[in-house]
Amino acid sequence: MRIIKSEEIVHAGRFPRNRFWRRALVDIESAIGAADWPFGSGTFSLNANSRVDAKGKPDKHPNGVLPIKVPMLAELESRGWLAEKLPPLPVGTGGIDLLSTGDLDALLEDRGRYVGFEWATGNISSSHRAINKLLDGITRGTLMGGVLVLPVRATQRYLTDRIGNFEELAPYFEFWRRYPVNEGALRVYGVGHDKLDSDVPYIPKGKAGRALVKQWRAGASP
Repeated sequence: MRIIKSEEIVHAGRFPRNRFWRRALVDIESAIGAADWPFGSGTFSLNANSRVDAKGKPDKHPNGVLPIKVPMLAELESRGWLAEKLPPLPVGTGGIDLLSTGDLDALLEDRGRYVGFEWATGNISSSHRAINKLLDGITRGTLMGGVLVLPVRATQRYLTDRIGNFEELAPYFEFWRRYPVNEGALRVYGVGHDKLDSDVPYIPKGKAGRALVKQWRAGASP
């Protein structure tokens, strides 16, 4: 998988120049490059041909999205990240953190500082929630940094219908930049396929896609 676009949303204080943040970005960019389909091929290929869905209707968005994160998380784990984790959160009703709404896809820790990683698997509303979770953690000091990775529109068109994409999220970047952050960093990557190939299998959706992720969580190789 290739990085097509990158946008810095938060760049405040000393942390964006810290070696920990630079290391986190190197890890994530390597994880994006490790994302392949079919697994083990070394190249991220998409079958763009329409197919018939479970109801017998043509599906112009034939590929799922959840399994895409499997090679990414495997690469991050090999570099010391923890999958499906949260940092320590504030206690008490006055310190409720939006991060408590669900685990981050991956978390990196260094001397009590944390960077969170999210891969967009839902619609554009889900992408907004992912940014808000990361930004909330940064503003509260729960996280020092956060990264959201989502497909660009040219790739999204072949994935599950209405999955969030970089271009659709971009108009809100300036709004998020107005958040008062004294220390921290937040970046969004837009990623795309390496090639289209009608001979590769479709990326599974629904239960089949979740089964692939469950298999990986159980310790199987991607």
